Amino acid sequence: MKVVCLTENLKKYFNAAERILGKNQTLPILSNFLLATDKKMLKISATNLEIGLEGWINCKIEKEGSVSVPGRLLTNLINNLPEEKVVLEEKNTSLLIQSKNYKSTLNGLDPSEFPLIPKIENSQNIKLEAEALRNGILDVINAASIIDSRVEINTIFLKIKKNEVRIVATDSFRLAEKKLTIKPPPEQLVEASLLIPLRTAYELTKILEARSAVKIHFNKNQALFETEDIELFSRLVEGSFPDYEQIIPQKYTTQLSINRNDFVNTVKVTSLFSSKINDVKLHIDPDQKEIEMISSQSDRGEAATKLEASIEGERQDIIFNYHYLLDGLANIKSNEVIFELSGEASPAVLRPTSSDGYFYLIMPIKNF
Repeated sequence: MKVVCLTENLKKYFNAAERILGKNQTLPILSNFLLATDKKMLKISATNLEIGLEGWINCKIEKEGSVSVPGRLLTNLINNLPEEKVVLEEKNTSLLIQSKNYKSTLNGLDPSEFPLIPKIENSQNIKLEAEALRNGILDVINAASIIDSRVEINTIFLKIKKNEVRIVATDSFRLAEKKLTIKPPPEQLVEASLLIPLRTAYELTKILEARSAVKIHFNKNQALFETEDIELFSRLVEGSFPDYEQIIPQKYTTQLSINRNDFVNTVKVTSLFSSKINDVKLHIDPDQKEIEMISSQSDRGEAATKLEASIEGERQDIIFNYHYLLDGLANIKSNEVIFELSGEASPAVLRPTSSDGYFYLIMPIKNF
């Protein structure tokens, strides 16, 4: 194999592939990239056996072939070269790297030992705008559980129907959902539920940036996210996501319309004096059309801040984890937010005033 590439092209794909690499001491090949000529381009492959990536890089192909070399070393090397042409040439399982003022050789392994990245068999597929899927994942991912022992909620949940995809995450204390419309809807599609590992979801948000469309191929155990130049393979998590729809309140006792920026600033100021459980208390008074936000007394002192709001319904006193409130507000883009409450025993709902398919559910802290 011998190819001539621009270092700026290599950096983009090498950095993406390097994040996939495994650290399996018993399988050193998982620390390697597989570089191979394919479709008159240079194909890079990386896998940790749970996630796999393949990308196609524009290069001048002078000789067909393949080589497998340490991925992190190669990435660090290319990242520190100036933006210029570089020659990559395979010589007896090693890789010779040459540029105008640089030359080195990386020792590699037999490329035939590199594990194949599986193809998805007996799969269904849907096509989405890459930016819409990326933003949808980013809107919910901060609600996902980071506790590995609860594998079914240590995921991003995709519920796929004929004409929509629901992207959902929860840690059992809060839950976020974003709905995307499939245009045009597939002619033949069986409803499906995918539990995507958080690591896959994070990598996907990076890959989808600046790309136009993504085609998702999936079956019961695997998923493949295909863009114009990169494919990301992932095993899916086994198990069942909580039946969250049954806990979404169908009615509320108090509804507030609040300026989003004012709400965020008030929570931040009051939280400076919160206790170890990160609590802020909301005293909601429909008659005065205001919210009084109060910190619990702590060794740092206490604070109380008033905030104007449009309020309908009952007076309420309720406590929330301020981190959870701020996480939900961060993903709302409208100037005004709707906050619906049904008492300290029921989840509250944050949503934008615009119907963009997003809502955020948060459990109060029972402390009155």
